[in-house]
Amino acid sequence: MVTKSAAKRVAEAALLRLGPAQLSMLPGSAATVTYTGRSGRPKGRKNNATLIAEAQLDVWGEKLLREGARLGLIDPIVEARRRVAEIYLLDENANPNTVLHREVDKDGNVYQEVTLAELVLEVSKHFDGLKATERKNALPFVRQKMAQSIDITEKHIVEIRQVRMDDDGLGDAATRAKNITPPKPDKETM
Repeated sequence: MVTKSAAKRVAEAALLRLGPAQLSMLPGSAATVTYTGRSGRPKGRKNNATLIAEAQLDVWGEKLLREGARLGLIDPIVEARRRVAEIYLLDENANPNTVLHREVDKDGNVYQEVTLAELVLEVSKHFDGLKATERKNALPFVRQKMAQSIDITEKHIVEIRQVRMDDDGLGDAATRAKNITPPKPDKETM
């Protein structure tokens, strides 16, 4: 059984609410809406709320697939730097030697400092693993969209070389050229 899409039903409902067409305002014409078939939902058809929820689920799945493909193609260092800069409210081009965290003992002596470069390197290991996982997960879906055969047409490059120039004795080539510029129209004819 063929059923209408949720978008088509919404569009039809909006059209029915619009009122009579302009033609019905003319005398002797009446634009009426006719309903065919039995009223109500056909047996076995899902209701509109279910259809809309399934459509949203498809959109959500498509977004997840796109995000997975994007994460499969990232540069781990660049992504780690962006995320660390976002967490610590830094500029993405901040100095790598910027100290983000200091460990101080009871006497006030600093015994450990964590710089931006060290933290980016540590976080990039996570994105390196994530890149491999997402690439492996997205590959079957991407393969479905890949072309099965690629047509490679040969292109021939023709190279013309002028080996020598024979003087035909007709004078300068520029003086022999035809004037192909269209004449400007006179102001009187305009």
